[in-house]
Amino acid sequence: MTTDAERHVLKQLCDQADIELGDGHDYLMPHGARRGAGEVLVRTSEHATAARALDNSEEVVRGHYSHIEAGELADQMTGAFEEADQQSESSSKQH
Repeated sequence: MTTDAERHVLKQLCDQADIELGDGHDYLMPHGARRGAGEVLVRTSEHATAARALDNSEEVVRGHYSHIEAGELADQMTGAFEEADQQSESSSKQH
C-alpha cells in the first residue's frame, strides 16, 4: 500500500466516522494512525508483541511508548502507598 493510498483510506474512514481533528488536518495521517495502533498494542500486549506488529525493535517501542509504563508504575506506587496507609490506620485502631 502506498502512502497516498493510506491517506485516501484514512480520509474516507475519518469522514465516515465524523472525526474532526484539531491539528489543522482534516483526517488522521498515516503516522498518527500507526502511533495510535502502537499505543493500543502496548497497553494490551507485551512490548515484544507490539514491536513485532509495528516492525520495530522492542527498544524503540519501549522508548516511544514509555509514558504508558510510567503511568502504570505511578498507579502501582499510589496503590501501594494507599494500602500501606490503610494497614497503618487499621493497626493503630487495634492498639
